Amino acid sequence: MRFFKLLDRNFSKLVKLNLVFFLPAFVIFVCCAAVFLFDTHWVMRFPDNAGSVQFSTWRLFSYPRPSQDGGVWLDVWGGFMTYLPLVALAPFTAGLAFVTRKFVQEEYVFIWSDFWQAVKDNWKMFLLNGTVCYLFYVGMTISIFYYYNLSRSHFLYHVPLWICVMLALLFLFAQFYLPVMFVTFDLTFGKAYRNAFIFAIVGLGRNLLLAAVLAIALFLFYISFLTFNFVIFLPLCVLFLFSFLSFLVNFMVYPIIDRYLIKK
Repeated sequence: MRFFKLLDRNFSKLVKLNLVFFLPAFVIFVCCAAVFLFDTHWVMRFPDNAGSVQFSTWRLFSYPRPSQDGGVWLDVWGGFMTYLPLVALAPFTAGLAFVTRKFVQEEYVFIWSDFWQAVKDNWKMFLLNGTVCYLFYVGMTISIFYYYNLSRSHFLYHVPLWICVMLALLFLFAQFYLPVMFVTFDLTFGKAYRNAFIFAIVGLGRNLLLAAVLAIALFLFYISFLTFNFVIFLPLCVLFLFSFLSFLVNFMVYPIIDRYLIKK
């Protein structure tokens, strides 16, 4: 009930916050699209056995596409290089985390000035975290593809596959806590990560629930894209998506941080 009361009370502010965040986000998304539309894409082929990984290229706008029979193929350019500009978006999430934390605390906030002040004060930590997230995403994606392909013919490869999946989940859960800790405490990067992983393990039930709620929310946004094309999806992204997700995460995790790191 408190969540919906706060959501109703701050709805117009969440829209304003989302518009502020969308200013840099739009530029970054255009950069991602430009990178993806680069004509030559590099691809990796994971063989059916434990052989070496093969690299090749195909042209984005050439049809028919080269045959990809045998093993699992991964578009390195489209899957990795396309998302590299998102690292530059990471510092602006500091503004989202700070303002939505204020909403959860039921404190007054000046959206424009407080957003940019939070970005100015915390951009180094968030940029470093964005870099770590990107490198982890690249390494874990390649590992999961590699072990998944081998697990189809060798049962024992399910073990490293599921270890990678569990590590990816723990890393995701840690990301729930890191932004609000960065904007709340004067912690070193290592100590913030240590605390985040402790909360990721100790609060496993809450984190799974939050991940499920986020997945449902993103799925609904995705359905709106498929059903109504850009008529509803684009306004939702521009006006509500990013601030709502940040508010939802902070509503779930800030009480835990307040209980164990502030009041304790």
